Amino acid sequence: ATVVLSRVAREGQSAQLTLQNASGHYVALLVGFAPQFTYLEKFSGVMVVSPALVLTLGTVSGASVTFSLTVPQLGAGVESLIAYVQPLTLDPQGHKVLGVPSAMLMLDSSF
Repeated sequence: ATVVLSRVAREGQSAQLTLQNASGHYVALLVGFAPQFTYLEKFSGVMVVSPALVLTLGTVSGASVTFSLTVPQLGAGVESLIAYVQPLTLDPQGHKVLGVPSAMLMLDSSF
C-alpha cells in the first residue's frame, strides 16, 4: 500500500490523503511527527514513522481511496510541523506489511 499526502497545507485548510494499492486489505495508518528507520521483519519492511497516533481505516475496497482532512491548529508559537504517515496493512492471507510512507508540511496560517 502507498499513502500520498498533500505536500504543503496551512492551518484550517483542506488537505488530501490518498491510499493506493490496498484493496481488500485491513488498513491502519501510522501517524507521527518524527521519522524513524527500524526494520521490522514481522511487518516485512521498515517503519519510517515514529507513530504518535494510529488511525484504523478497516478493510478498504477500491484501488485508490481519497480522504479530505482539515489541518488542525499547530499551537502557539509553532510555525511549521511535518506529519509522517505510513500504512500498515493486513492482507486476506494474514500477512502484515508496512507500506510506502508520505510526509506533509503543515504551516501556520500566517505563511
